[in-house]
Amino acid sequence: MKILLSFLLTVMFISPSTNLNNEIENLNLSSENYILYSVNAEQVIASKNEDLLIEAASLNKVLTLITAIDLLGDENLYKTLVIEPEIFEDISPLASLAGLQIDESYKLIDILYGISLPSGADATRAISHYLTGNVEGLANEMNKKAKEIGMTNTKIINTSGLDAEGQYTTLTDLLTLINYARKNDLFMNIFQSIYYEFQSKDGVNMEFNNFILKESLERDFPYMVGAKSGYTDNAKFSLMSIAKKDNIEYIFISHRAEIDFDSIPSLEDAIKVYEYLFENYKSTKLNRDDLILDTKIRRRIKNYQFDYNQTEAIVPIDFDESFLEVRYNLKQEPIAPVKKGTVIGTQFVYYDGELIKTNDIKFEENVEQSFIFIIFSLFKWIGIIILVLAFLVLAIRTYNIQRHKSKYRRK
Repeated sequence: MKILLSFLLTVMFISPSTNLNNEIENLNLSSENYILYSVNAEQVIASKNEDLLIEAASLNKVLTLITAIDLLGDENLYKTLVIEPEIFEDISPLASLAGLQIDESYKLIDILYGISLPSGADATRAISHYLTGNVEGLANEMNKKAKEIGMTNTKIINTSGLDAEGQYTTLTDLLTLINYARKNDLFMNIFQSIYYEFQSKDGVNMEFNNFILKESLERDFPYMVGAKSGYTDNAKFSLMSIAKKDNIEYIFISHRAEIDFDSIPSLEDAIKVYEYLFENYKSTKLNRDDLILDTKIRRRIKNYQFDYNQTEAIVPIDFDESFLEVRYNLKQEPIAPVKKGTVIGTQFVYYDGELIKTNDIKFEENVEQSFIFIIFSLFKWIGIIILVLAFLVLAIRTYNIQRHKSKYRRK
C-alpha cells in the first residue's frame, strides 16, 4: 500500500546511525581516517573523520588530472610539448617523478598518464606550464574546478599534493572529486591502468606502472579496478581506490595509514575492507510499496508521487525483507508551483533497526498549479482590484460631498 501523507501530521526527525561503521572499525585498520561509498546505492555507508581538514598528498593529483583533462579537450591530447628546464627548478627533493627529460618531446596524453601512474610532480608541472605558462599556475584552475563540482572545503596551493601551508581538503571532498572524475572515460582509462608504455618523440621507450594495482594482483585481490596512492609526512600513507566484484562496486578513501613501504598498510586496509564487504554484504533493489509516497500539494488537485521503489541498498548476505522499516522526515509543505529539484524531506530505510539507506524526497519535475487554482487566483485578484477601485470611488465621492457642503455653509 502506498503511503498517503498529510502535512497535518507531525513527522518526527530520525537520527541516522549505521552498524556497518562499527563493523569497519572492528577491522582494526591502520588508517586514522576513511570514507566508504557504495556506487550501487550512491551513498556513504561508513566513515571516520570524513570532514576533518587534511593534507591529502598525491590524492590531490586526481584533481590535477581531471582539471587538465577538462581544459585540454579530446582534440589536443596528441599534441606534443617540450620539457623546459624550468619544470625542474625548485622542485622538491621529496617529490616523486615520472622520469621526464629536459628538451624531450612528449604527447600530452603521455604526460597525463605520468601524473597518475608514477605520480610524477614533473608531469604535473609540465602540464601546468603548457596550460597556464606557469609550473604551478594550474593550481588556480584546480581551485576553480573544486568549487565548480562542489568541493566546499578544499584549497589547493600546488599541483603535486606535497605538504604546503594553507593547502587542505576533506575525505568528503575527495569522494565528491572521484565521483565527478570517474564519469570521464579518459580519466578512468588512466585510473584503471596497471601499465602504460609509450615512446617520446625522439624514440625513447618509457613505461609507467601503478604499483598499487600491481601489488593488489600479487596479493590475490583482482577486484581493485582503480587506484591513486599518496604519501607525505603529514598525510602518511593515503589511498583512493575503487573495487568491483559481481557488479557490486565500492569506493574507499583512506588517510594517515602507518608508514611501511614493505607492507603498504593503506593497501592492506583497502583489501581488508573490500573483502569484508564482498563476503558479508550484497547490493539489492528494495521492493516495497511503502517506498512510494503520495503527497498532497497545496494549489493542486492531484497528489504528487515520490517513487523510491526499486531503490538500491547495501544489505547483509542473509537479508530478510520483513525486517525493513521505512520512516519519513518532512520539513516543509509543498505549495505549487514547485521547481524541479526542490527537496522537502528525507526518507529513511532501516533494516533490523539499523539505518541502511536515505533518499532525499525531491521533485523530479516542475509542478504547476492546477488550472482551477489559477482561475481562482485570477478572480481573487480581480476581486481585490474591484474592491480597491470601489474604495477609491467612494473616497472621492465622499470627499466631493464634504467639499460641496463646506462651500454651501460659507454662502
